[in-house]
Amino acid sequence: MRRIVRGILTVLVAAYLAAAVAWAVWSCAGGPAAGGAGSRPAPATAAHRLPFDSSPATCSTRQCGEQRWLVKTLADGDRARIEAEPRDVTVRWLAAQDRPPHLDDDRRSAPVETSVFRVHALVLGWFTERDQDIHIVLADPERTDVTIIAEIPNPECHGACRSGMSRRFGELQARLHAMSPGPRLDTSRATLSAAVKSARLATITGVGFFDHKHHQIGVAWNAIELHPVLAIDFDR
Repeated sequence: MRRIVRGILTVLVAAYLAAAVAWAVWSCAGGPAAGGAGSRPAPATAAHRLPFDSSPATCSTRQCGEQRWLVKTLADGDRARIEAEPRDVTVRWLAAQDRPPHLDDDRRSAPVETSVFRVHALVLGWFTERDQDIHIVLADPERTDVTIIAEIPNPECHGACRSGMSRRFGELQARLHAMSPGPRLDTSRATLSAAVKSARLATITGVGFFDHKHHQIGVAWNAIELHPVLAIDFDR
């Protein structure tokens, strides 16, 4: 009987020690597996990081926007975690993504906000917003009632200047300023539908971003955007 009890105790002690070791290893590894609840996205490998330029020695203190401004302008603490290799998707696919239940002002929500996406879309038009971003409305070519927003930050604004991408933002803004922005847009679906007739096809590349809804023109149901835009190429 004593041998049986002794054997049972030996097994229990071994199991306890194994569990303790597993817990220690799990804790040192940072808890949940990468991508799980409570974890931060892993940094992108050097080969797949965005090509940030050196930020200017001095940047303007001009604060152009407010909500999630650091994330919008690539000046946030998670920007090194963005995978630079573009994923080819559709406007419909982006508009169908689940919206995170919580969004931080200076942290990204993986995997959408740590990814670069490329879409072929109808450009319904664009205009400059109060925060000095160029606001572009994109529609899915096969479902023109599905729209999302893409934005190019003003390179002179704080955040965009700090991002190390201000030169690219400036070139993109200058390019659109030299073109006709298309018809005047508003939040009505009738206006957006009418804009489809004169819309141009383009390939737009940008970082995934979830905005807060505030009656934006062309906003998707989940408020997903390509923000900032990294490249735009109009079809010939």
